[in-house]
Amino acid sequence: MKVFIYNIFIAQIRGLPREAGRGRDRWAARRGVVQQSRNTINLNSSARIPGINLIIDFSSHIIPPAADEIFKHSWKHAEGQDDPEFRLKIMDRYGIGMQVVHLSAAHLYGLDARGAERACRISNDYVAKIVSMHPDRFAGCGILSILDVGSALDELDRVVKDLGFRCITIGTHQRDIGLDSEELHRLYGRIASYNVPVFLHPVNWDGYPLASEGNGVHAMSTFGWPFDTSLAIWRMIAGGIFDKFPGLRIITHHLGGMLPFYRMRAEFRFNRYYGGGSRRTFMDYLKRVYADTAVDGGSVADLMTAYQLFGPKRIVFGSDWPYIDDAMSIGDNLAAIRSAPLPDEEKEMILHGNAEELLGFQPRD
Repeated sequence: MKVFIYNIFIAQIRGLPREAGRGRDRWAARRGVVQQSRNTINLNSSARIPGINLIIDFSSHIIPPAADEIFKHSWKHAEGQDDPEFRLKIMDRYGIGMQVVHLSAAHLYGLDARGAERACRISNDYVAKIVSMHPDRFAGCGILSILDVGSALDELDRVVKDLGFRCITIGTHQRDIGLDSEELHRLYGRIASYNVPVFLHPVNWDGYPLASEGNGVHAMSTFGWPFDTSLAIWRMIAGGIFDKFPGLRIITHHLGGMLPFYRMRAEFRFNRYYGGGSRRTFMDYLKRVYADTAVDGGSVADLMTAYQLFGPKRIVFGSDWPYIDDAMSIGDNLAAIRSAPLPDEEKEMILHGNAEELLGFQPRD
């Protein structure tokens, strides 16, 4: 069944079969599929990678207008980002076949349980509307608030069963609730039963005024967020979350935060404090953790550092658009992947293969 669904997805996105006898690749018209130019993927020269015919952006955010009125904190973003037609133009400009669309959990910062629940529901409904308009170009990733686990469970059931979303987004924390909290065990169990991956988005944290986003130096989103991502993964591992729920798959934002750069320190200290007994190694636990390529542009050095930790099977292309200019967040990002000293088959994994597996379009090994 999964193979069948995967084949349908690839046929819709790629428009197979190709027409023969042309000077350049062109996708053939498809019977039974609405023929629109926006559904055709033509990689331009700046994005073309030999052998790569599909790109999935796993980290494309959206800010629904109705929910924007609820947020206490917001960030500059591209005008028109809530318009699916505008998004398609951006996607086609860079050869993006599909966006995984979700609200950034950073917007939930400062909201109480009721406000966060309302923002999540409005955002999920808006994403569902966009996905229904262009199901071959957008995939939904439902956002959940962890302030009220009962409400989170209800919303999880709704976005997976009713809306058909293929992944879940949560924050790295909310109001000092860490991801190793025992009250979240019911949520993790339900997520694991649905076999959907979890995208972690870092969130502002309080208690250190020098790092506050509002003091004019913008240190929080620059350095505080990578720290918070690393802390969340550390607490999940140290707190035994992956032992209790071995089926969980976590995608970290911004190339895994600090993790690729502090691998030896993390391994040493994990072994010192938690090693022995039935516990696995730190690196074993990290096999359940993925990273996206969203680092505000393109850096081969950063990508290859993350590659040393995550390998080719646990990195997904992600842009962080619309918060960063598309020329940087998408164009430069793709250019870094294209120029990285990696074989084409591994670039394919990063650009679409790993995302297809995570989203359930491709059978797992």
